[in-house]
Amino acid sequence: MTLLHTAVAFIFIPILAKEAGGELHVRVNQLGYRPADAKVAVAFGNEPLPVRFQVIDVETSKTALDGQSRRSDQAWGKYDRHAALDFSALAQEGNYFIKLGAAVSPKFRIHPGAYTDLPDQLLEFMRQHLSTAIALVSTVDDDVPAVISGD
Repeated sequence: MTLLHTAVAFIFIPILAKEAGGELHVRVNQLGYRPADAKVAVAFGNEPLPVRFQVIDVETSKTALDGQSRRSDQAWGKYDRHAALDFSALAQEGNYFIKLGAAVSPKFRIHPGAYTDLPDQLLEFMRQHLSTAIALVSTVDDDVPAVISGD
């Protein structure tokens, strides 16, 4: 097999496998969760959703919680099937991901300070975008003064 055939196989085999098995997605709060808070992820796809899900500890690869999904038969958007994955019973601090069938969520953490840095991050995000907007306006029309500096 040539290098080109190998490259083509790596590109198309995952695509074919995805179509054959259907799409299944798991979404979590990527900022994380505080230990005492409600913790619910959302799963969706067009194929029947698995009944059970696992919350996996990133450090140990062990199942921290085995749960049952609450399925909804209502279609929404382009997906026919949806489920809520409630893992509120898990209060142990750590880094985790959710596994539902072959689907895996992004990693998230459970920590008392999960949202501590959020106000500063949001303000920095707004400052960056305001600076960019002002820079764009001032370069589009030299007659428009940049009243607010991004620095």
